[in-house]
Amino acid sequence: MDKQEYKGIPISPGMAVEKPYFIEQEKKEIPNEKIYDVKAEVGNFIEACHKTITKIEKMEKEAKKRVGGKEAEVFAVHAAILKDQYSFISPVQQKIECEKKNASLAVEEQLKFIEKTMSESDSELFQARASDIRDIRNQLISEILHSELGSIPTKEPCIIVTHELTPSMTMKMDFSYVKGIVSEVGGPTSHAAIIAKSLGIPAVAGIADAMEHMDTEEMIILDGDAGNIIIHASEEEIEKAKDDVRRQEEEVHQLKKYIGCPSKTRDGKTISLYGNIGNGAEARNALQEGAEGIGLFRSEFLYLNRDTLPSEEEQFQEYKKALEVMGTKRVIVRTLDIGGDKPQKAIDIEEESNPFLGFRAIRLCLKRKELFQTQLRALLRASEYGNLAIMFPMISSIEELEAAKEELQNVADALRKEGVLIKDKIPVGMMMEIPSAAILANEFAKKVDFFSIGTNDLTQYTLAVDRGNEAVSELYTIYHPAVLKLIKNIAEAAHKEGIECGICGEAGGDRRLLPLWIGLGIDELSTVPKSILKIRKSLAKLDCKKCNKLVDKVFKMNTASDIKKLLEGKEEK
Repeated sequence: MDKQEYKGIPISPGMAVEKPYFIEQEKKEIPNEKIYDVKAEVGNFIEACHKTITKIEKMEKEAKKRVGGKEAEVFAVHAAILKDQYSFISPVQQKIECEKKNASLAVEEQLKFIEKTMSESDSELFQARASDIRDIRNQLISEILHSELGSIPTKEPCIIVTHELTPSMTMKMDFSYVKGIVSEVGGPTSHAAIIAKSLGIPAVAGIADAMEHMDTEEMIILDGDAGNIIIHASEEEIEKAKDDVRRQEEEVHQLKKYIGCPSKTRDGKTISLYGNIGNGAEARNALQEGAEGIGLFRSEFLYLNRDTLPSEEEQFQEYKKALEVMGTKRVIVRTLDIGGDKPQKAIDIEEESNPFLGFRAIRLCLKRKELFQTQLRALLRASEYGNLAIMFPMISSIEELEAAKEELQNVADALRKEGVLIKDKIPVGMMMEIPSAAILANEFAKKVDFFSIGTNDLTQYTLAVDRGNEAVSELYTIYHPAVLKLIKNIAEAAHKEGIECGICGEAGGDRRLLPLWIGLGIDELSTVPKSILKIRKSLAKLDCKKCNKLVDKVFKMNTASDIKKLLEGKEEK
């Protein structure tokens, strides 16, 4: 049979060559008969919810051990949905009591309604999370019907092929045997993407009817970088792909020698390589991956997917945990960056037509001062346990920065009056992610100890492109000369005032851009921990003089496509 190649969506880089292992989607048949003992049926529903929540919470604990706290949060979301009185429990009970529907049918109808609402959302993240509802449905209905979901018994190296990789499915897998993942649906924000990236497993999504095209006894080639799969490949092609896999594995092995090495160019220029984390427990993983500090502790992850706000003590313990793990290494905590784009039940925020431009981040904190002060108290109390730095997000004006610093000082004064020990000097910085701040970088640099450039939002706001909107996604590019000129302006302003300038957006982990950051004098890059050693290795091959010349070339260009070709080494000769 002739070779066939299928193009999908790249969601986790790398190459894999193995036989496919099919996981069929389980769908329980729902009985349609009406019930007569309403009280018993409601009791059956409530008991099934409790048992399912217990199982989900167990999976969350297991996920934290296997893939980390941030990736395990999806299970907390699942449990929260099943506990939601308004959106889930009450409507299901009403269907049972008023319409005499059996519990499984009532659950099916309500979860379908929630799934439809998410699928039709403008948010790509909400669309991706609609798949979680299907996962919850299978687990809960299996509990109601007293039937077990199937296991995944494979004990041979394989490429998992499924319609949709769900969170509960991942907890049944032994990932030491999983060499790749192919899903018929999903995307970059899907659970499959999150898990695959965190474990370094090559993955491709969006291969329609994938299982119909494959034979379980025939090797397939998966290219996670290009987003392709190849079936019916020749022996020569398979052997070549296996060679690529071996080189990939050797690269991973070679990277280990960069653990503990200084992060510097061939001619001796040093740049700090930090890790991004979402809670205190993830700091240890960042340290193991070679992080020289934490450049972005996303404190909003402590607030998400909860019915109540995290207490001062709870936050204090999380910050303390990260600081103690990192020791003398710096930990930059970004204060609460939450709003309509990251819904939070415990914070009452009205629905907005454009949440990215709305009531979020520092704007929310300066209006809801009790919320802000609780976080600042926790941070300042934790400062004694390590090398803390505090960073304010989404600053657009000098007035906002001054107001945030004033709140910090007021909280510090109050704590000292209470006899609480606080470090005398805690560096205070700001995210540079709004064009107005980038333009006024010279003025901001006089008022903070460091800048951290959030390239994701800076690109989005500069180009007026919603980065989650597929219809305009091709217009969203870090390579746009206007974006790069703003970054240059920020870096120059920081160095003129003698403060550090880092990058903590996705561009910080993009090795194609590394020569540009060196040429611009960026002092620190913060990225996902898995990328740190790769960046350190690439850094060791660079020469500052060549990077400076590259910068000169870049800023003579006026199109994103030309700049991208240059930085990818594909410029016209």
